Amino acid sequence: RVSRSFDKAAAEAAARAEAKEAARASEAAAKAVHVAERAAARPKRAAAEVAAAAVVAAAADTAKARDGGGGTMLGRITRWLPPDGEDGALFHVRHDDGDEEDLDEEEAAAAVAAYDDTPAHELAEICARLEAKPQIARERRYENKAVRSKAARAVAASLRAETLRAEIGDLEAEVWPALQRPDCSWEEGRRKWLRRLQSAQLPADQAQLLLDLEEAVHTLQAAPDLVERKPWLKTGHEAIKQRARRFFREGEEEEEGE
Repeated sequence: RVSRSFDKAAAEAAARAEAKEAARASEAAAKAVHVAERAAARPKRAAAEVAAAAVVAAAADTAKARDGGGGTMLGRITRWLPPDGEDGALFHVRHDDGDEEDLDEEEAAAAVAAYDDTPAHELAEICARLEAKPQIARERRYENKAVRSKAARAVAASLRAETLRAEIGDLEAEVWPALQRPDCSWEEGRRKWLRRLQSAQLPADQAQLLLDLEEAVHTLQAAPDLVERKPWLKTGHEAIKQRARRFFREGEEEEEGE
């Protein structure tokens, strides 16, 4: 049922995209004629110059319409969440520049259809542009603005190994009184855990220490775990591993990242 729904959504998205493309082409042609008429009204301009102006205007407007006034991005659907009650299916896309986003079924179908409808030479041009484009916007320096006190905000030094070790140690000290309960076995391996913490240099080692601490704290939980949605799946849908093309209006990506 989900597969048929995806096919229907893809067909509808392709039809809408074709209609929009036709409308955009018609609008671009009309603007090109308008530019040509304005240029032709100037007697000092040669006929060749008039024709060139019309072609350039039409090409520029068509490109702008195709890219939604901003940019285009290629990616691949890597996993999905099946429908759950009133919540529809979600599809996770990883873009070729490393960015990621979640799409609903209609958006995913439209992205796959947009990629399939793009000529091979245009895909090659897009890939070349993306490879040449610096990814500075994707690597913006993190700034914690949620905390009013600037002294308490996270800075680059907060990511150093010794700083992270200190924060993990402070967290363990805060929960230590609760972990001394008779039904918790944390006290038995606490000394070993602290020694591992002092020598942990790699993020993976520090992450494992946090997971061990989390597991100990979890044993104190009386209520059952609450699972809001099923876990992401990497199989079970034809869209998985499909290439996709997304269009972003100018400034849209920056606004979403803020």
